[in-house]
Amino acid sequence: SISPFPAILEDIAVVVDEKITAGEVENVIRQAGGKLLQSVELFDIFRNEQIGAGKKSLAYSLKYQSDEKTLTDSDATAVRNKIIKRLDQVLGAKLRSWMLFRQTDRFVPFDWGIIEQYGKFIRTVLY
Repeated sequence: SISPFPAILEDIAVVVDEKITAGEVENVIRQAGGKLLQSVELFDIFRNEQIGAGKKSLAYSLKYQSDEKTLTDSDATAVRNKIIKRLDQVLGAKLRSWMLFRQTDRFVPFDWGIIEQYGKFIRTVLY
């Protein structure tokens, strides 16, 4: 059935060992995401020296949605935190970045590398 409540869309990128498959990562995401995680789609595989030798970054689009209420950013954060924790426990995956989208196409970007490097600029632009 189609939910009457809007979805929250989120992109996450995780760094894993080269030997770990995208399917393994997706399985852990689905298991950890629970009933609010409606879909998972791999959209990018990235490798370079900044990621590290023997490592790759896998980026996934996630869709969170409830049949019972409109989800808040806090709801999405709770699901994401469970997913990231489980990915680390099971596969040793580390969060590289994430971006949260609402159905209105508002977004809140978070890429910790950029924030650390350009924090002052970003705070000036966003606030």
